[in-house]
Amino acid sequence: MIVRKGNPKKIPATLDSFLDPSYTIILGSPKMGSVGRITKSVLDKKGISDRVMERAKITSHSQGIANALQQDKADLSLNWFAVSTWPENINILESLPIPKAYSVEEKLVLSQLSYSKHPKLAQEFLTLAGSEQGAAIFKRYGFSR
Repeated sequence: MIVRKGNPKKIPATLDSFLDPSYTIILGSPKMGSVGRITKSVLDKKGISDRVMERAKITSHSQGIANALQQDKADLSLNWFAVSTWPENINILESLPIPKAYSVEEKLVLSQLSYSKHPKLAQEFLTLAGSEQGAAIFKRYGFSR
């Protein structure tokens, strides 16, 4: 869950908050992007997807969600945790954790393409990503091993 920094509306970190009519909600479209598909999956698990989607503003991508929150056009969203850590968002947005039972964990798979234009640089990145330093960087942005 993503809200404005400091959670000025004191939105509880519960998926039921998406049912509260006093909050303006923005979500990704489940037909147009990965954040929308995952959002629908999370809300389906909770059994509230249809009720939430019928009252939410819908956008096609995670940046549209972040923009609406930044511009104070929405109070609450579901978005990737990493979006709240981007330099342009870190002082404006913050994340509220959702229960693990509803979250979706995806394995992050990194590989080097055989047709890479910069194979040496790609290999250096993969080496860094696989190191302890790389793990710390990924953890800072919401990824874990």
